Amino acid sequence: GQNLKGLVNIIGKRADVALQKTLGDCSIKTEYGSVRFDADHQTGNVRIAGQMTEVTINSPGDTTHNYLLKTRYGTLHVPDKFIRSAAGEKENTATFRVKNESPIIEVETTFGFIKIEQ
Repeated sequence: GQNLKGLVNIIGKRADVALQKTLGDCSIKTEYGSVRFDADHQTGNVRIAGQMTEVTINSPGDTTHNYLLKTRYGTLHVPDKFIRSAAGEKENTATFRVKNESPIIEVETTFGFIKIEQ
């Protein structure tokens, strides 16, 4: 989807999702697929939850979003400015904070990867 305004809510199973230029908040829940999300300065809060899902977020280098990324058994590919930690045996998290009042991009997966491209 492209140029979507307002609240966007997508539930997918065995599907690939690609979104660009969303204006407002967005929620995506998927199983067995991939998500490619292009965030920009007009994107609101984003929540992506996936099982067996590969997630790629394309974000401008001067991002205005806070990030909270968590994968249970997958891998994280994030820029060096992100703070990484391991919370459990195979659980990885990464965070990045611009300002408390900034919108947040929150991604949680079981298997698959989470990748931030800037």
